[in-house]
Amino acid sequence: MANSECTPENLEALIETFRTGNHTVKQKVFKALEAYPFEDIREVLFESLEDQHHRVRSTAGKLLGEKGDETVISPLLHLLFDDSWIIRSSAQDALSHLPEDLAIPTFKGILASPDGDVNLRKNIAGVLSKYSSKDATELLIQLFVNSREERLRATLADYLGKRHDEEAIKTLFDALGDESWNVRNAASKALSSMDLQAILDRSLKALYDPNRFIHMAVVEMLIRCGSDDVIDAMAEVLSSGNTLARYNALNILSGIQTEESLSMALSALNDSHASVRNRAMEVLSDSKIESIFDLLIRCTKSKNWNLKRGAIMTIGMIGSERALDTLEDLLAEDTTAVKITILEVLAKIDNRRAMRLITKNISLPELGESAINIIRSLDPDIAIKHLISFLTDGQSFPVAVKALNELDEDKVLRALSSRISSGTPQQQVKCVEAMGLIGSNKAETFLKKFEGSGMSGSLKSAINTALRRIQKKIP
Repeated sequence: MANSECTPENLEALIETFRTGNHTVKQKVFKALEAYPFEDIREVLFESLEDQHHRVRSTAGKLLGEKGDETVISPLLHLLFDDSWIIRSSAQDALSHLPEDLAIPTFKGILASPDGDVNLRKNIAGVLSKYSSKDATELLIQLFVNSREERLRATLADYLGKRHDEEAIKTLFDALGDESWNVRNAASKALSSMDLQAILDRSLKALYDPNRFIHMAVVEMLIRCGSDDVIDAMAEVLSSGNTLARYNALNILSGIQTEESLSMALSALNDSHASVRNRAMEVLSDSKIESIFDLLIRCTKSKNWNLKRGAIMTIGMIGSERALDTLEDLLAEDTTAVKITILEVLAKIDNRRAMRLITKNISLPELGESAINIIRSLDPDIAIKHLISFLTDGQSFPVAVKALNELDEDKVLRALSSRISSGTPQQQVKCVEAMGLIGSNKAETFLKKFEGSGMSGSLKSAINTALRRIQKKIP
């Protein structure tokens, strides 16, 4: 419309058309109104912020912001308190179209105090989120730090996640340790939406953070990213990070669940800290990737004892038929140290085949006292049976008796009595001696049951010695 046509009469006609027309007509009238001075159309623009049609409200807000000056800020701020969310939203839209150098000084004044109306601050945050300047970012951070209202902080975390400034990223990482789950979750989601390279360095540092909220959130974030860059970064953490960071790195590799990530976890079987080694075994044993089992078998051939032992223990945790096949093969051909490790692993598998392998190999002479320590970890009834078989070994006798003393006394005495009744002469004498060393009143009662029965001289002598030991409490 030419300036010669911008007459009061024409304006009055346009406003009348605007007020009586539908939203399509109103949009056309807006085009004509743009040619008039702001003061002439100010009233109708504010009136349009209450229109029922969103396009009309949006266009009015945009015109208010683009054509208005600092005098519109105060009434627009007042509208942010309106009961109608439509009007509040329109006022936000209008403020967001104002030049930042006009609006931000006013917002700084309002936000200078850490307290204030929560809804107003939330609405101002909505406006600031549409500005791109560093000043807007700083005000959003200020709002976040000063606010004690959980929902507002969660909303602000979402806004900060769209900015990608270094200070915004730092604030979001700090928010991962917030007391509120909603704030922590919003910060985590905001960071996860960013480019990995923008957050990777801080994420790696956060793996060292003792605050479990922070490092757990970062673990989840990096699992969601799951890229080669993340896997490569975990290699460095596993080689040079502290115990906590290495443990967290394994959790990330486990969550990514690819052949590459789990292959990297193998190196942690040789870690210097037991908690990290144990976590590596858990991660690898839970894997459903077949090639990982092949890598574990290769590790059992390693000359590095920690790596070899960790692989054997992991295979035991898997506990499948293939795992038992592998352990059985190693029992037949490997060193005493390996055999002891395998038997310890088998003792933890609730499986008949595992028990048969233990029974078959537990009496190997080269195992020595280590066999008794393995037996202690078995089911008590099975343990008693095997421990009694070690009583005839002079070197193992005292250790076996000590182990029997740690088990259920009634069951032990009944088992010893059964062997006295049916065992070889050497077994009988050793079982009697064991009862004497147990030295309780119950042991005395069991031994007295054998008095007067047809016994060999050596057995009778052993019983008398045992009874005297019990009665005199001979150490």
